[in-house]
Amino acid sequence: MKKTIIVLSFLFICFMVVSFVIELKNGDTNSWTKGGGRVIMSALPLGLLFLKRSPFRIPHILGFYGLLVCTFILGAIFHFYDKYKWWDVTLHVVGSMYIAWLALAIYRYKVLRPAGIYISRWIIFLFVCGMATIGSAIWESVEFIGDMTVTSVMQRSGNTDTMTDLIAGLLGGVILGIYALFRNKPLEGKEIRG
Repeated sequence: MKKTIIVLSFLFICFMVVSFVIELKNGDTNSWTKGGGRVIMSALPLGLLFLKRSPFRIPHILGFYGLLVCTFILGAIFHFYDKYKWWDVTLHVVGSMYIAWLALAIYRYKVLRPAGIYISRWIIFLFVCGMATIGSAIWESVEFIGDMTVTSVMQRSGNTDTMTDLIAGLLGGVILGIYALFRNKPLEGKEIRG
């Protein structure tokens, strides 16, 4: 897993630096902050290398970079956000499902036999759905702060965009929460090993 993280992080960081340089040459005045943010996001999984054990596996890492491809490369660089009106909402649904999937991995990593017997599946549903909703709220906050300080294109239609994105995020959380509700029935009372 370490090699996968290092290789993918290196490739994405290099790609983001190249796109940053191209944007600078094209006279994009916001490229410093956008490029820096993209490089930081590409490097986030490197933090997992400092953990002795991680709840996340290779599919989680691949999912993260898949979201980066959809958001930064297809969405921003190739202008899918402008070409396809459904692109933004779809990414919010899928992104919150991804966060809920990570929450489920954390749950599985931390549940021990004595606790698992007493934890209701509805608590799992609420945890997974809640984490997806918190992730959506944080992302909308980042968009708002970005529009106030760097650019003005992240929340193009103001409250309508924000509320649509939050509802899409909640929908994604509910979808994966329902999956977790039924999928994790056998986990009750069993020890989960990482």
